Amino acid sequence: MTLVQPQELNIMFENKIKRLNTSFEETKAYIQGVYTEYIKKNIVISPKQSVTLKYLESNSFIDFQNLADHILFSKSFFPKSLAATPDFYDSIARLSYYKCHVLMNKKWLVFEELSDRFTDFVSIISESNHI
Repeated sequence: MTLVQPQELNIMFENKIKRLNTSFEETKAYIQGVYTEYIKKNIVISPKQSVTLKYLESNSFIDFQNLADHILFSKSFFPKSLAATPDFYDSIARLSYYKCHVLMNKKWLVFEELSDRFTDFVSIISESNHI
């Protein structure tokens, strides 16, 4: 079995993200940053974490951002690790990104676009993942 090096993963992410049709280049950069952070920090996706409870307990920009980013990464690369229906995770991620948009006084439109187009972005990014 060949291990994929983080550098190779970043190149793969960059190529997938280039294919995204976004309103803002910042959206692509944000998504790339999420994947880079997860790979760089070896963030572990725990299937035992309750997404519902995390959402209900969220009360800050960081809480909602971390939850939505977690779902973005998980749905893109490890969808089988998610126990509930795909629509459930899409809804929580979209609501969380929208909360970020609201908490930023609707000034950073990247979060609105992430909320509006979450399902499209995940669909494109998750195509042909072999991780």
